Amino acid sequence: MKRSLLYCLLLSTLWACNRPASKKPSDIIQINAITRESDLLADYPTLHFIRNGISGYEYNDERYMQLMGMPVAGMSIAIDEDKLHLKRISVELFKNKQDAVNLKEKLTALYGKPGADSTGEFYASGENDLLVWKNQQQLIGLSLPKNMNTVAEITEAPTFQIFFTQP
Repeated sequence: MKRSLLYCLLLSTLWACNRPASKKPSDIIQINAITRESDLLADYPTLHFIRNGISGYEYNDERYMQLMGMPVAGMSIAIDEDKLHLKRISVELFKNKQDAVNLKEKLTALYGKPGADSTGEFYASGENDLLVWKNQQQLIGLSLPKNMNTVAEITEAPTFQIFFTQP
């Protein structure tokens, strides 16, 4: 029994050591700096994006992603039909009410009050509010719980999306 436990401990230690930690700020994807022309697969060759569908990829290592200075739980991207441009970025935030409130305030400070027409590019469940900002060639959507102001903590992770419009 002790031998089996020792092997399990050794294997888990080797697995943990095999995952490199970010050593340079250039290794971290700054999601708010991504543009339609960004090539994330080429810009970050050491990060292992997982293919999702025909033109989509996912990445779920919070150590290498930030959105306006805060870590995020996961990201997925969709590439346009021309295979040269990004079409959409979807980000799942952590279930942290204060981070979600701070993000909403930062977006409002940068782009004004939400209220842009999303033209059906974003969706939110019945329990969520969808806030949309417009920024040059981007629509930015933030899906938050409807009772955000009254609950002590949130139970569903907020989502952040950028839809890149055609120039």
